[in-house]
Amino acid sequence: MKQYAAAPSIEIVENSKTIHAVRDTKDNITAINFFEDGKTAGVQSSKPLSLLMKQTDGKTTIALSDPLFTQDTIKVVLDLPNAKVVTKDDRIQASCTKDQVTLTFNAKEFYGGSAEITLQQA
Repeated sequence: MKQYAAAPSIEIVENSKTIHAVRDTKDNITAINFFEDGKTAGVQSSKPLSLLMKQTDGKTTIALSDPLFTQDTIKVVLDLPNAKVVTKDDRIQASCTKDQVTLTFNAKEFYGGSAEITLQQA
């Protein structure tokens, strides 16, 4: 515990009333809970959302979930320049530009299930 306390790999990105976000710097994983619309760590959500993002070898894998189990669609904008879709679940629509990736997540009747997309940056 002393060793971990001396050099923790978890950093708090945001701990506000509307967003909780942490990053594991060792494994390059970011976890964000949006309690309402907002933006942090290069991720913007239009509604409440739970998101996990792992970045490795130029690829970014993102898992999205509706924590309320009641929403229809959630729009997510990622500051990922020059990205292209490698794989994605059918519940996610993606639009990539030179500066950002816009995702539309169909959460209707998914009851908290998670949908995943993997992006490759050029």
